[in-house]
Amino acid sequence: MVEVQPLLAPDYNTLILPILRLLGMPKTAYPLLPLNGIFAINKPSGPTSMALITRLKPMFSASRLFASENQLEQLKTSSGTGKKAYPGPTQSGELTGKDRNKGKKRGERTNWKKLSRQYVKMGSGGTLDPLANGVLIIGIGDGTKHLGQFLDCYKTYRTRGLLGCETDSYDSEGSLIRIAAWKHVNRALLLSKLDRFRGDIMQTPPIYSALKVDGRPLYEYARQNIPLPRPIEARKVTISSIDLTAFTPSTHHHFRFPSKRLDDDRKRELEKISALIAEKAQGSQSATNEVQGDVNSDIINVLPVSGTNERSSPHGSVGEVPGEEVPPIFELEMTVSSGTYVRSIVHDLGIAVGSAAHVVVLTRTRQGEFVLHEETAEMADYEAGTVERRGLPCVEWSVLEGALEKWEADEDIDVDADGWTEWELEILNKWPDQTEMMHLP
Repeated sequence: MVEVQPLLAPDYNTLILPILRLLGMPKTAYPLLPLNGIFAINKPSGPTSMALITRLKPMFSASRLFASENQLEQLKTSSGTGKKAYPGPTQSGELTGKDRNKGKKRGERTNWKKLSRQYVKMGSGGTLDPLANGVLIIGIGDGTKHLGQFLDCYKTYRTRGLLGCETDSYDSEGSLIRIAAWKHVNRALLLSKLDRFRGDIMQTPPIYSALKVDGRPLYEYARQNIPLPRPIEARKVTISSIDLTAFTPSTHHHFRFPSKRLDDDRKRELEKISALIAEKAQGSQSATNEVQGDVNSDIINVLPVSGTNERSSPHGSVGEVPGEEVPPIFELEMTVSSGTYVRSIVHDLGIAVGSAAHVVVLTRTRQGEFVLHEETAEMADYEAGTVERRGLPCVEWSVLEGALEKWEADEDIDVDADGWTEWELEILNKWPDQTEMMHLP
């Protein structure tokens, strides 16, 4: 007897889907299962990108969306139920797999390490800071091999900066380190400084970032009094567009200065790092002058300021908030090349206008072909040619989170007449054609 092999997903995408479209098949003509490829989710502000993936893996692994019947059966055999909580903490206070085994007899304990090997392979096409929300590209199975294309593509962001305050991380997650004058700043002044941030600029990453020198985080050099082996090199990045989209007075927003302050050890650490960068910086020009450099240059230096008089607080000691008045916020929209730190742009713009600023909201609205839901039209409109297609929609995190909360509480998740849950249908309805996504022949 000749065994008939099931049609593989690549053949489905390259052969079947085009035929279905020619025949006018509706959107509910779902792709072949299990799914294997690339899609995007609308990441919420708060958790890290990796925390979301860690949390999603078990639920995805037990779904027929991403696992074959054999894989589901193996998972059920290994776990006893086919349903298991994620093996490690994703946020402070959550239980680890080891915690979940406490008090259980040997035969009742779960081998989380063994189970994790049966999870679907998942990865992300670039990360987002915990504060940031928006487009997060996810690869499933073989899709993880094709995520590199999204690391080098252009990205679009919307961000809000609060004037008058600088933090060590350049965003509201950090500690307040400087307060500056801000009442002289208005929309016209901000607009006048944006030209120097357009085109190719040289940008130094924030001190507290993922930056490493010879495999060691930058802050470790300061803590251990180790000289930097070489200068912290500014990197060429491209700002394709940057626009001021809003300038909001304090009476119309709720943002305030961070409550966190640096202790003495952290202050000394920050001073050491700044001194190391200043000592190794090329040229004799101060960092402030470089931020306010020649606008007509082909490449404009945008470097963090370190320990100069221009940065001293005009209101006394660091952390002293002058009165109860709150500065305005400004909103920027920008399209940037890979490796660009939006936090640094907001921080440096604050310095350029003679004040200080830090990020309070950061949203990635586009990465590659993926855009946030509000920027897309209905698929029927695209296919009818009545509107121009602007991008592929993201899976809404709120739908996934609702299912995860029930999953992690061992509660049943409602299904429709065909056995699909709401979160599975959300992914199916927004699953993109993988032909171009994975460069299939």
